[in-house]
Order: sequence, then C-alpha cells, then structure tokens
Amino acid sequence: PHLHDFDAARLAGGDHRLALFLGLGQKQGPLRPGRQGRALDEARRVARPHARLVLSVWGEAADVPLLRCAQDTLARELPPSKVTRPSVFRFGQPAVLDETLTAHGWRLDSLTACDFISEFGDADAYWQAFLDLAGGVAQAVSRLPEATQQHLRNAVAHDLEPWRAPNGYAVPARTWVASARPQ
Repeated sequence: PHLHDFDAARLAGGDHRLALFLGLGQKQGPLRPGRQGRALDEARRVARPHARLVLSVWGEAADVPLLRCAQDTLARELPPSKVTRPSVFRFGQPAVLDETLTAHGWRLDSLTACDFISEFGDADAYWQAFLDLAGGVAQAVSRLPEATQQHLRNAVAHDLEPWRAPNGYAVPARTWVASARPQ
C-alpha cells in the first residue's frame, strides 16, 4: 500500500514493537522526493518512546559515481527535465539529514559511512543497473528513439572509463547508515 492510504501502526508485531528501516534517497515508493516528511511523520506517530529508526541515504554526489556517472551523462546529452526534482544526494551532507530528522521528531543517534564498490562485466551491465535503480528515468529513456538510447549507452560507456577494471568496471559509492530515536 501507499503511505497516504496506509496506517503504519498495522505493521506492529504481537508485542506492539515496530522496527523501521527507511531509504530516504529512493526515487520510488513512499519515500520518493517530496514524501520523506510524511514518511518520517508516520514513523514517528507509531514509534514507541524507545523505538529506533534505521535508515540509509546516498552520500554526496562526488562520493557516488555509481549513480553520478550516468546522471552526468544524461544531464549533458539530453535537454533539461521539465520537472525539477530533489536530488537523490540531498541527504548526503550529514547536517541536512540531521535537520530533516529533527524537523520530524527524530534525534540522530549514529551515522556511519558505508563505502562499497559495485562491479559490472561491461558498460551495458552498468547502464542496465542504473536504469533499474533510477525508476522514472528508465521510463523516460525507454520512450526515446532507439538511436538516442544507443547514443546514451555509448556516452555512458565513454564516461565510465575512469572506473575500468580488469574484468569490466568497479564503480564506488557511499551511503550513510543512520539510526535515530524519537525526540
């Protein structure tokens, strides 16, 4: 169910405790841009006084070539979007995440950087993984003429070269894993 028609209190187990894990940087689902506040408010509404909220967010753009490489290619090769959306990197600065949590009744307990590398056998595998993560971008790209789609694949392959590895590509990324408690 979507958050707007769902009471999170129904998620509680028999002992009425609720474990929450949110991905605030997601572009789809109840936590897509513009809805994080509602999700945090709903989580706070059903949380017990000693509950813990655990969440993950993408780091700053410079620390997430996994997404930034293809995003930069799209920004360079396509006209600007008609709709401005918040960046998936908007919570990559710990102060912004802390301010957002505080504004919705949460106190940040811990914040840990989680650096990782995603490996891809070839540029097409990277491009497909990006599209799988990108939600609405994938839909928009799928509506482009095949020649334009091929041009984008080629441009991404070129832009991916800094992360070439012996068996394809090794592309780094950072997420922040945080926990918070009700204020």
